[in-house]
Amino acid sequence: MNGRLTRRRLLRTTTVPATILLAGCSEIGAVTVHNASVERSDVYAGDEVAVEVVVKNTGISSDDARVSVSVNGTVVDETMVRVGARGRKTVTLTHRFDEPGTHSLAVNGVTAGTVTVEPVVSVATASLCESTANLGEAVQIDATVRNRGETRENASLVLRADGSSVERKEMTVPADAETDLTLRFCPAAAGTYDVTVNDTALGTLTVADAWQQFGYDSANTGHDDGATMPSERPSREWSAWLGEGSRSSPVASGDTVFVGVGNPYGASDVGAVAAFRCHDGKARWRTETEGPVFGSPALAGGRVIVGTTDGALRDVESYRDLGGHISAYSMDDGTSVWSRSVESPVLGSPTVDGDGVYVTVTDGTVLALDAVDGHQRWHRSVAEPGYLTPAVADDTLFVGGSGGTLRALDAADGSERWQHDAGGMIWNSPTVADDTVYVGGGSGSIESSGSTLRAVSVADGTGRWKRKLDGVMSGSFAVDDDGLYASVGISVWGIDREDGRVRWRGPDARAGASGGSPAVVDGTVYAGVGRVNGGLIFAFDTESGDVEWQREVDAGGNSPAVHDGTVYATVGFGNLLALR
Repeated sequence: MNGRLTRRRLLRTTTVPATILLAGCSEIGAVTVHNASVERSDVYAGDEVAVEVVVKNTGISSDDARVSVSVNGTVVDETMVRVGARGRKTVTLTHRFDEPGTHSLAVNGVTAGTVTVEPVVSVATASLCESTANLGEAVQIDATVRNRGETRENASLVLRADGSSVERKEMTVPADAETDLTLRFCPAAAGTYDVTVNDTALGTLTVADAWQQFGYDSANTGHDDGATMPSERPSREWSAWLGEGSRSSPVASGDTVFVGVGNPYGASDVGAVAAFRCHDGKARWRTETEGPVFGSPALAGGRVIVGTTDGALRDVESYRDLGGHISAYSMDDGTSVWSRSVESPVLGSPTVDGDGVYVTVTDGTVLALDAVDGHQRWHRSVAEPGYLTPAVADDTLFVGGSGGTLRALDAADGSERWQHDAGGMIWNSPTVADDTVYVGGGSGSIESSGSTLRAVSVADGTGRWKRKLDGVMSGSFAVDDDGLYASVGISVWGIDREDGRVRWRGPDARAGASGGSPAVVDGTVYAGVGRVNGGLIFAFDTESGDVEWQREVDAGGNSPAVHDGTVYATVGFGNLLALR
């Protein structure tokens, strides 16, 4: 009896080790990743990075575990690890990084850190030479590229403005060396731009507006709502004698106004480009050109770009019997930068868009050139004499031919997108606004009694409306949100953009005819009317057509430009006039 009680007490009171109780049972190991860390967090492409992993076994028996390293969620290396009971072990895994960027690493779900991979060839330094610029100027970016590798490496540098690529340069950089280079940005519009080279942020560039070319912008709208208005009753601020006469519309950027020079009647083979200070009309520079300049200059890439006629009309039967040039001069001092000869004269104005230059030649050739160095991007023959200024909008080039065909070409390569038959000669350079391109012309000669205004779809060239006018249109058009403004006969008209309905007609010129293209700024239309013996420059209210002011000049008719509170126009036989 007592023996049995003793044994029961012993069983109730004695502690038995767990290893004895579990002997012979199957134990599941508890091996886990205790921590993980990367050897280094900043490397270059092609480098290997070691990941140190501490594995811990909390179980009572040895066990195996699979240790996996993942980069951005993808397993890139793994190994099997055996860890003794209640032990720990350190293992090292490696991964070679070839793709630049920031990569997240983990081991069995435990964060190991991030690794930033720089390319072997990278931008060591880059800077904007200026933080402000005027439209038409080229902005220079200086950069240094570093190759940290042991062999020569190819590299691409991409200059971006607001995320859009504006220039790319390919290069080869010697081993363990640096290479310096220059990039250029030619803004297509005023505003502010965040500028980067590859992934290097350079800061913000502020570009001031300018009357950059014929018709103000690449679409020939003649409309600058951001310009400062002249005073309510402007007076003659200054005038400058050009010498050989001019039918060029002035262009202006910063404190400089530029104009082409050439006898408007083709009686001379002398031509020039001239630059004057905006505030007082003092000459900055004047450069002789290969021949008369009949169109307007265009500003792009720090260049003043013009087309010329090589020779005088009086010496030949037709302009097409002469040659021509497209030439560029420095905006700063007028030195020649580049020049290209063409088979026929250039009578219209160059159109610029960013660093692209587009020109029509009288033999029917359309050219696309680089503004900075003049190299040809593409050319196309349209088999119609080209006397007009092209327009560019939405990566499309619009060209009007004297044979009556309006063409839309891809601005990148010159391939044709569509044609529109205008039913007769096209007399007016195309104007593009929103989704519509406007042209004017008629059947027969420009001396005929009437003309037809047409609105054409930008997308596919289908006609939207046409309106017969009892006068001949000249120059090009100006547009604003709902109005179209044109020189018609010996007056200026306001026309509804939706259907071509004539809203108002300005007073007739006292002599000659209206000419050139109006300009529109903040609800006011500026236009020159009259030729010799009684020219006028008018300002009209866009809604009513009421005359806000008028100024008598020696003779009017050429297209005005509005810049920084001043109206500029060539008047008489070779005067550049500033009204402020």
